[in-house]
Amino acid sequence: MRNIKVLHIIPGYGGGISSYVKNLISGISRKDVQIDVVAFSDYDQSFKEIVSLSGGKTFTIPSIHSGFFRMFKAYRTILRENQYDAVHCHISGYKGLFFMIVAKIHRIPRIFVHAHRTSDERKKLFYHLQVKLSQLMTTCLATNYFTCSHMAAEFIFGKNIGNSDQVIKMPNSIDVHKFVKKLPQTTKLKYLEELNINNNTLKIGNVGRFNLQKNHKFMIKIIKELKTRQINFTWIFIGEGALEQEIKNEVKNLNLEEHVRFLGRREDVSNLFHIFDVFVLPSLFEGLPTVAIESQATGIPTLLADTITPEVDMEMGLVNYLPIQDNVKQWGDCILNYKHVIIPSDEKRIKNLEKNGFTLNRLGNRYEKIILSNR
Repeated sequence: MRNIKVLHIIPGYGGGISSYVKNLISGISRKDVQIDVVAFSDYDQSFKEIVSLSGGKTFTIPSIHSGFFRMFKAYRTILRENQYDAVHCHISGYKGLFFMIVAKIHRIPRIFVHAHRTSDERKKLFYHLQVKLSQLMTTCLATNYFTCSHMAAEFIFGKNIGNSDQVIKMPNSIDVHKFVKKLPQTTKLKYLEELNINNNTLKIGNVGRFNLQKNHKFMIKIIKELKTRQINFTWIFIGEGALEQEIKNEVKNLNLEEHVRFLGRREDVSNLFHIFDVFVLPSLFEGLPTVAIESQATGIPTLLADTITPEVDMEMGLVNYLPIQDNVKQWGDCILNYKHVIIPSDEKRIKNLEKNGFTLNRLGNRYEKIILSNR
């Protein structure tokens, strides 16, 4: 019996979507399900190894900015040389339509579209009309609808389908034991020494790409607010992106450098979570942020913007939702309240994540059933 082959299309390596796909592949146990991945950027070695060890392949294609026909030719070659049973597109909206249409032309029998977002970063003229047209075309071309959250499903597929049982909810599951584990105190102190942070300093973490969605400028306001209170704190940014240099310049211009560390993209995030006292994510919009699941698995008080779906709360008393309309004082107060948060036991955190379906095995087993349901 030949393998069931699925091609996952992601925008690039290094964000929440690539993390989702990596976790999905790690959770699949069946040898007759092969996952290949294509993106506009290269991958790090660990991602390639995870895909390769599961029997899959990784591809990099040119972006549309380097020429539409180059992108078209590269994608078409991948489809022609690999007999895929399904294409799983994590790029939605107009950008994803290209991949779906070409897959249809190549007679790929199943086209999955995965909703990961709840808004667009840049809202152009006739934005709402564009969203409606995108929803219509997406639902016409796709054979299966996946989502990470209810809000994301409504945005990508429209309210009619988004609220129906046609949509398959596949949460952003994680390798729970990587985050629940105990990090030795000596390792923690070594990290702090490398970052030039005193152990008694309040350590506030954020993990995310430097783009409009993640609302870094609001975080700068919070940092400024904490400095005016003369708090002994350090804010740790993990990630990279288009706005990274702009944010660095703003930190410098506001004389906040002594309170901020920029770590770039890291592969040891599960360790770094253990040095945070508080995790903060004031995003303008999100589908369902994996990092907020990871912070709860680690056992960190987690402050989220009220724009983020309630589905991310694992019901352990660690999450606090706050508005992001000019209320940095409230965010500052909640950050300083972290010592009063009761941290659930390791067993409790594992149990709640499993109950809510956010473990690798739950994700992988469910995906296998869906893939094999229409062999």
